[in-house]
Amino acid sequence: MSSSDTAVFSRLLRALRRCVQGRYLLFFVRCNSSMYRQSLVEELRAQSQQSFLEISVRDLQQKYDLTQIALDEALRMELESLAADIPVFIYDLEILLPNADKEKDFEKSLAFKTLQQLNWRRSAYQRLNRGVFFWLPEYALQLLVTTALDFFDWRSAIYEFDVPEAEKAAYLQQDLQDFRASVVHAAERMNATEKQRWLKVLCALRDEAQPNSAELARIYGDIGRIYDSLGQLEQALKNYQQSLVIRQEIGDKSGEGITLSNISQIFKARGDYETALRYLQQSLTIQQEI
Repeated sequence: MSSSDTAVFSRLLRALRRCVQGRYLLFFVRCNSSMYRQSLVEELRAQSQQSFLEISVRDLQQKYDLTQIALDEALRMELESLAADIPVFIYDLEILLPNADKEKDFEKSLAFKTLQQLNWRRSAYQRLNRGVFFWLPEYALQLLVTTALDFFDWRSAIYEFDVPEAEKAAYLQQDLQDFRASVVHAAERMNATEKQRWLKVLCALRDEAQPNSAELARIYGDIGRIYDSLGQLEQALKNYQQSLVIRQEIGDKSGEGITLSNISQIFKARGDYETALRYLQQSLTIQQEI
């Protein structure tokens, strides 16, 4: 943990100890890596004399139909038998929020509904009568700031953690392990819900990756593949092009050839066969060279 994160951790620890029976406090904790978050929570548990409950929105989504009931109602049902002096850490809210690039028919989506509910039903969280800590990646926190400001304004404090530079690569690899566990790309083996979830994870990982690195190029490529499989060709092309620029800058010929081939498929899907062929010929030339 860096010196700056140590100071933030101390403030977060004090906030946790402030949570007393029947007092509502709303906190936001920004952390882009789920693995780093886990290590921070384990350290909080070790140093704090205050118990706390951990709830994943992903688990709530499996247990309750969040298209029919509000998130705060699901939380209330989970917490109703829990003493009011026990705070709650809430993870994975981002799976109910829009991606950095809003999906098609956004105003009909669960993400839009969730943002509305956070604003309109913010007093429902107050009735939880306890300390509530939302752990979020950077892009999700910014979404709340810009699109759920009425809810965000009720915060008592915000705590921001940056993955330590020396540990960033290790945490990044841990977070990507599940995503890259199969030889078949996630875009070909996941359902639409899983793809949307991983888009959000990859956006967070993208924000933590080293600029102009092979890892960042691969993340852009993975994001492009998922958008491509979802039929969102403009977003796919944008991410492929970002990947291509980095791969060319760092001299990753193999990755450049693959990315050029992926771009050609976008133009083929658009019916622009001349441009598709041009990109495919560039890819073929590179493949022959290597």
